[in-house]
Amino acid sequence: MKNGKKPTLAQKKFLQDTGLDSEKWLIVKDTPEEMVIVSKIALQRRLCANLIREGKAKIMIATRKDGTTYRYTKPK
Repeated sequence: MKNGKKPTLAQKKFLQDTGLDSEKWLIVKDTPEEMVIVSKIALQRRLCANLIREGKAKIMIATRKDGTTYRYTKPK
């Protein structure tokens, strides 16, 4: 896995707008088509699609029956 870099101010704003704590994520790849981020704590990788960055989709937070929460992408 490549080493992640600290997010720029614009990337921090994007991460906060999508409901992620920008202090806990590093940027692995950022192109116009996609942004790949990795968690500092759990080393989880995520792909943020271009639709989210353009505002055509958003990340939703839902709760399962057992009380755990999860995130999913929903088109606007």
